Amino acid sequence: MLIAATVCPQAPLLVPALAPGAPAAVETLRDHVTAAVADLLADAPAQIIVVAGADAAGRWGSRNGGTFAPYGVASTAGGPDRTLPLSLTLGAFLLDQAGWSGDRSYLAVPTDAPAAECASTGRQLAE
Repeated sequence: MLIAATVCPQAPLLVPALAPGAPAAVETLRDHVTAAVADLLADAPAQIIVVAGADAAGRWGSRNGGTFAPYGVASTAGGPDRTLPLSLTLGAFLLDQAGWSGDRSYLAVPTDAPAAECASTGRQLAE
C-alpha cells in the first residue's frame, strides 16, 4: 500500500554540477526538492520506488544507477551498474544526496504512454 509520495521535476538542473552558477530561482527549487525528499525518507520507509518518464518502459533494482557523463559531468548516482536513463538517474541522485542507503527500485514509464496506462501503473504501485 502506498504510504507517501514525493513528486519532483525531472530537470537536470537539479544537479548542481550540471548547472553551475544557476540563478537564485534554481537554487530555491533545489532546496525545495531536497526538503521534499528528506521529508519522504524521514520515517525510514520499507520500500522506495523511483518512477519517471523515459523513452521506453523498464524496471531496475538497487544495483542500478546512472551517470551524468553524457552531459559533460563525470558524476554518478545510485548503484554500480550504470544502466538508468537520465530521469531515473536524477531520482537516484536525489536519494543519494539525502543519504538514503536502503533498497530502492526504479520504474520507467514511457513518456508517450496513454493516460489510462499511466493511471493503471499508478494504481498498481499504490497497492
